[in-house]
Amino acid sequence: MRPRRTDREITEAGELEEILSAAWFLRLGLCDGGEPYVIPMNFAWEQSRIYLHCASRGRKLDVISRCPRVCFQADVDSRVVPGDSPEDWTTHYRSVVGWGEARLVGDPGERLYALDLLMERHGGPPGPYSAGVLERVTIIRIDIERMTGKRSP
Repeated sequence: MRPRRTDREITEAGELEEILSAAWFLRLGLCDGGEPYVIPMNFAWEQSRIYLHCASRGRKLDVISRCPRVCFQADVDSRVVPGDSPEDWTTHYRSVVGWGEARLVGDPGERLYALDLLMERHGGPPGPYSAGVLERVTIIRIDIERMTGKRSP
C-alpha cells in the first residue's frame, strides 16, 4: 500500500539508516492475542538487525514467544511548530517504521556482541561483563524485513 503523502515518503536506505542512528529510543509494537502492545525501548542496530535488551521475564517475552512478528517505530527532529492561526500549526519530524521477526539470542558470542553494540550506542564502554549480568539479561534480535519512512517538512 502506498502512503497517502508520497511527497513525504522516505525511500532511500541511507536516510532511513540515518534516522535509526540518530534516534535514542524506538517503540516496539507487538500483538498480544487481539490486543496491541507497544513499549518504548533503547536499542542498537546494524545493517538489517536491531538489538534490544530486557529482563529475563516479562510480558514482551511472553508475547514474542507466541507471536514473533513485530513492528517498530523511531523518530528524530520531532517538534510542534506554532503558526499564526490554528490551521498554520504543523509538526516537523523524520520517522522510520519497520517490520520483522523477533528472536531471543541464545548464542553467547552474539549476546556479548549485542551488549557491546548497545553500550557503544549509548556512549558507554564495551565489556567485560560479569557472568551474573549475562544470566540476568535477555537479548532480543529483530531481523528487519522492510522499513519505510516519512518526513515533514
